[in-house]
Amino acid sequence: MHSPSSDTRFAEAQKLLNYGFSNFTNISFGHQGDTVGTVTVNKGVKNVINAVLQEDASLFIQKSKSSQVVQNITFNEKINAPINQGDVIGTATYSLDDQVVKSVNIVADETVKKLNLINMTTNLYDTWFNLVR
Repeated sequence: MHSPSSDTRFAEAQKLLNYGFSNFTNISFGHQGDTVGTVTVNKGVKNVINAVLQEDASLFIQKSKSSQVVQNITFNEKINAPINQGDVIGTATYSLDDQVVKSVNIVADETVKKLNLINMTTNLYDTWFNLVR
């Protein structure tokens, strides 16, 4: 800002940008909606659902440390129905040197209703009907 001329300011800004582009990179681990696994749903009309990222999982980091980032995906221990689409069912954490640098929620990609007598009867009827075919 206090440089003698605009040419000097532009030259210094160019040096700063060149340093940034040559030493830093953006690592993408996944985008919003990407499936990171499946989870078992207890007491639901559906037994298994997909777990997806709630937001983009990316880091802006030094190139020399990009291979040292560790991804850890954890799901909640018990996932019981009912579950709505978008409910948080886990977490994806990204660590560098044993420090968490980014954390992204993992959510359910669909709604699962709780299993009840009507649902069980309907499922049983559908199963029998499909066997007779």
